[in-house]
Amino acid sequence: MHKQFIDVVRGKRVFIATHWDADGVTSGAILYHLIKKYCDVIGTNSKGVVFKIDDDDILVDYDFVIVSDIMPGNLNRNNVIYIDHHPNDNKYFMKIHDELYQSCSLLIWDKIIFPMIKEREICDKEDIRYFIFLTLLGYFGDGGSEEDIPLELFILAKEMIPDLMESECSWGREYLKITKYVSLLNIGKRNFWNGNMPLELLKSTTNISEIVNNNHPISQKLNEIKKDLSKLYSKEVDILKLNNIDVAVIESEKNIQGVLCARHMNQKPIIVLNRWKKYVIASMRVPEEVNFNAGEFLRNIGSELNVLEGGGHEKAAGITINDCDFDSFITILKKKDRELKQ
Repeated sequence: MHKQFIDVVRGKRVFIATHWDADGVTSGAILYHLIKKYCDVIGTNSKGVVFKIDDDDILVDYDFVIVSDIMPGNLNRNNVIYIDHHPNDNKYFMKIHDELYQSCSLLIWDKIIFPMIKEREICDKEDIRYFIFLTLLGYFGDGGSEEDIPLELFILAKEMIPDLMESECSWGREYLKITKYVSLLNIGKRNFWNGNMPLELLKSTTNISEIVNNNHPISQKLNEIKKDLSKLYSKEVDILKLNNIDVAVIESEKNIQGVLCARHMNQKPIIVLNRWKKYVIASMRVPEEVNFNAGEFLRNIGSELNVLEGGGHEKAAGITINDCDFDSFITILKKKDRELKQ
């Protein structure tokens, strides 16, 4: 699979289009560093208000468009290389796809990067360390747990980035040091409604210390923005308690609905809807101990609406609709909540 992929992009003009979150920007960066020595030209874009890539998102002509961790929209399927873990039955020029993977970054690691390491097509230790770093950031960014890291990746990570695989404790909770940097990669989508700044950070270096020690100018800028955003994360919200789900509505110029979900989640699923410009962007989170599939629930609601796009998993999902459909969304949400078993 990896040999075919490299042969396809060799000497070509390639555009990498990816999602705006930690898994999206790490997946895009992994692909960028993997193919940059083979391609003629590489362009990138990281977006997500609408969960798809269209022709308008790609400003010039390319031989191939690699779409990772996001859906191809009106793109010509004959030049799309689709690499993802979200449900998608469509056919493309090339497809590396498996819905069973926790993250797109882990899919890329397993199907492309690790086979190239085993066959010594990737030998440089600095490159291997960086690919491990990016893979795990994407994995944890998409809700992966330490216990479920694939064994070979875990062993390599403990060997190659041991400091980042050490545990720390804060507020009575243990976590791996590497997970602290997931939030840094989400600053782009939170502040700018795209992931291009963190993606540029990950593209511009393969030196992990520049990021973790905050020595890189883009990293420094992202950390400054992070401090400003943290003031919004303590925002109080009015929560409507339905039978099975908590609901909150905000109006913010910043993409903070996902953070507010996590902060206000209390023993049952919660959805926070942000009415921003002409859109309603909704994020949903589910407590680990609760048996509830957020992605399926929002897809069921979306089947009755003109949804712009949506996606997600069992514990975390999102949906984007036009603001004119807000009242309909709330009506359907309440109906679906009543239909759930208490």
